[in-house]
Amino acid sequence: MHAYSDVLERLSKDYSYKCMYDIICDNKARTAAQFSDENNQTCTITYSDYEQRIELAARTLSKALQGQTGLYVGLLCASSHNWPTLFWAILKSGNNALFLGANESNKTTQHLLSEAGAYALISDNDTQLKNVLCLSSADLLNTDSDFALPAVFGDKIALCTSGTTGSSRVFVYDGKAMGHQIYSAKGFIPLNRDLIYKNNGGPLKVLVCLPFSHIFGFVANYMWNACAGKTLVYPPDMSPDTILHTCRVFKITHVFCVPLFWNNIASGVMKKVKQADKKSQDKFDKMCALSIRLQKAMPHLGRKIVTTFIFKKIQQKLLGTSIRFLISGGGHILPETLRIINALGYPLYNGFGMTEVGVTSVELSHDIAKRLLGRVGKPFDTVEYKIDSKKEGRDGELLVRGTSLHSGQIVKGKYIVRTEEWFATGDVGNLNADGLYIDGRVKEVIVGESGINVYPDVVEDSFTGLPSVEQYSVLGLVTGNPYEEIALVIEFAKDAGSLDIRKTALTINAVNQKLPLEKKVKIVLVSQEKLPLISGIKVQRGRLKQAIEDGSHPYSILDLAKRNLISKQYTDVAKVLERDERFAELKEQMRGIFADVLFLDPADISDHDLFFDDLSGDSLSVIGLAARIEDSLSVIISLPELSTMPDINVFQLTELTYRRKFNPEPATISETVSADE
Repeated sequence: MHAYSDVLERLSKDYSYKCMYDIICDNKARTAAQFSDENNQTCTITYSDYEQRIELAARTLSKALQGQTGLYVGLLCASSHNWPTLFWAILKSGNNALFLGANESNKTTQHLLSEAGAYALISDNDTQLKNVLCLSSADLLNTDSDFALPAVFGDKIALCTSGTTGSSRVFVYDGKAMGHQIYSAKGFIPLNRDLIYKNNGGPLKVLVCLPFSHIFGFVANYMWNACAGKTLVYPPDMSPDTILHTCRVFKITHVFCVPLFWNNIASGVMKKVKQADKKSQDKFDKMCALSIRLQKAMPHLGRKIVTTFIFKKIQQKLLGTSIRFLISGGGHILPETLRIINALGYPLYNGFGMTEVGVTSVELSHDIAKRLLGRVGKPFDTVEYKIDSKKEGRDGELLVRGTSLHSGQIVKGKYIVRTEEWFATGDVGNLNADGLYIDGRVKEVIVGESGINVYPDVVEDSFTGLPSVEQYSVLGLVTGNPYEEIALVIEFAKDAGSLDIRKTALTINAVNQKLPLEKKVKIVLVSQEKLPLISGIKVQRGRLKQAIEDGSHPYSILDLAKRNLISKQYTDVAKVLERDERFAELKEQMRGIFADVLFLDPADISDHDLFFDDLSGDSLSVIGLAARIEDSLSVIISLPELSTMPDINVFQLTELTYRRKFNPEPATISETVSADE
């Protein structure tokens, strides 16, 4: 701790990226990175190794840029052991770095490069975009150059908010702002001895499972630990099994990740518990209760007892037994997730941050009872919190000010210095002497007929663990009524079948019955596309809401009342189609095709009878179905397409055929409701 304190004091005398770079390089022979190569052998990079690599890459980059400085260079690379080399090479070449998400579309990337006025782009792939010099990361990493480096060192990085192409924005952190962000560690490190410690307490190894292109990954995962000379471990991919395996093999001590990851771990544990007999379930519940009691009475010794005796076997199958500190950030985490993971003996803390303000607080108490409350802690020394309660009643919008917030914004290539004292975060929070609790987003608050504010995150907590559901989101939809309707939008797993859908519908009904009237879900939609995610991690609720309301996101309705089956229709299109004579005629033709292929009477086939489950269709008859549709209707529906549909019914197949014949324009959800009425 004392050594890191000295490092931070050094930084306080020169808040610049050059100073941070020198601090990191001074870690010399310490291990900076570990990863497995293609032969599953452990590879190691020291901080001295990085310094040499950065020097060479910076010379190659500077040559490609013809010695120009002060430019913005986009970095479109996944978080890997090569990322630090590329990042620092940009700054060492006298230029500034623009962080871009590795999963962004070319359209969004092009927009952000243009918005930032970027001159060049470094990417892992052979990306070719307009009006920008495109460079390969492999060329920078593997080419030697003796090109002279400039005397100046870049002192700005730019991070981008996720959103649609038009709504994405570019925020800048100069050396002073980022320096204060890193310096804030001086105030919070003494509050928890497991956060950053000397190696004589055992090697500290941080798993890298966050994108460095975002504030949480860059600050918490990389910068704080690199400045402290700690080891970052890079898994070969981001699949859950690989992450857990990497934690066990490399004896990871620290994991910083988003709620989705932690929720999935807790959900997986509980799924296996529920598969066991009643006696085993009761035993697990009692062990969790005992674990929490022990940790309340003896925070450190209690957790050691839990790891050594009570949940040792479970830990050996999850993150391993070497974990010292876990953080969840970037969104709302389920209370049940906090309870399960902490009960297992893994200390999971909750934090807060965002692109515009940086990482600003973490609940750091050793008291498990405080961790289970879900608070995000007290503000770091470099920032202040304030609640604007004028807009939201008892709770209010969180405002933040301080020296570690973004220093400015780039708009159409022009840098604009931040001038507002208090930054409005858009998050609804409750602040008291014990810390901050985040309820949700201001824009996402649903005000229903009761007049009570409903926070989607709170409703979502009730629907965790829905069977066969890949992603889900709760949001308020404008349906033509005076009030927004609470909607649950789900994305089924690819292998979900009719039985899974029935089970999901029953589960939703059961949960809904227990919710207060003002929080009950009124509409359940099944997305026909993958739900839009922020950084590939959490559902982008605002974007999804807009797409559903304007009719651009295809979905079906999950009918909770009738047979608990999914009503296989794009309702924004279906209400229009039902009034179309061409559609009615086509539907009867499709019913006849079903009957011919399956040797049934057309009168015995309803619109929503399922080809496989209700009508006893099989893999051979579906071949005949595809052939008959092509012969009779001149519409090609491929066999793989038919075979992978979980349910095929007359209405669904008619609508698909109709769209391919006539390509109707979709109606909005408001038009759908009006048509219903």
